[in-house]
Amino acid sequence: MTEGGATGADSTDAASTAATARAATRQAQREARRAELVTAVTDLIRREGPFVSMEQMAAACGVTKPILYRHFGDREGLVAELAHVFVDDLLAMLAQTITPGRSALELLAATTDGYLAIIERDPDVYRFITTNVGAGRLDLMATLIIEQIAVVIERILAERDLPTEPARTWAAGLVGMVHFAAGQWIDDDDVPRAVVVERLTSLLWVGFDGLGIGDGPVRDPSGPIDTTAPNPTTPTKTTPS
Repeated sequence: MTEGGATGADSTDAASTAATARAATRQAQREARRAELVTAVTDLIRREGPFVSMEQMAAACGVTKPILYRHFGDREGLVAELAHVFVDDLLAMLAQTITPGRSALELLAATTDGYLAIIERDPDVYRFITTNVGAGRLDLMATLIIEQIAVVIERILAERDLPTEPARTWAAGLVGMVHFAAGQWIDDDDVPRAVVVERLTSLLWVGFDGLGIGDGPVRDPSGPIDTTAPNPTTPTKTTPS
């Protein structure tokens, strides 16, 4: 290869590297701008409630509607971005909650509490997402959360030498139950989060039968569950003789 040829190849490589770097910089700038717009929209929803219009969102971002559409495609695209932020926050919380050494009941209570805590922090943002996001994207949100929960359930079952096949089914049931209960709860300000967590955890842990609705021993659904016991249960409810 001639010296000139080598120099030409080097120049081509350098130009390609520079172009790649510029493209990466532009992509990073676009992502940073999208994050700024999502933050502005989130702040607007916190101030004005979950029924804000695209005109209001564009004004809050300091841009026109076409610019907002250019970044997100349409309203659903913007909603999907907010939904992904919600899921990312929840998964980050779960990563901190789901730690080795905690009992199964502690994990159940902590996971339920964490889910409700994020909703309690931003109830109007949660309403905005669940009201506006399409069914497909809502399913995607749920799937991401279910997969994380299923991993934990599989680990617990494996540690007890139990079949792990039910893990995903149970995870889906858990997420669905907490999700719909949360939707009802955020419209009932008189019920503290801790009470909702206790109610859901009690039902999930001992079931309707254990709460006295079936044929099993009657337990007090209002009593605390001992999460430190090897086999935690709710207190047994005494009946007058």
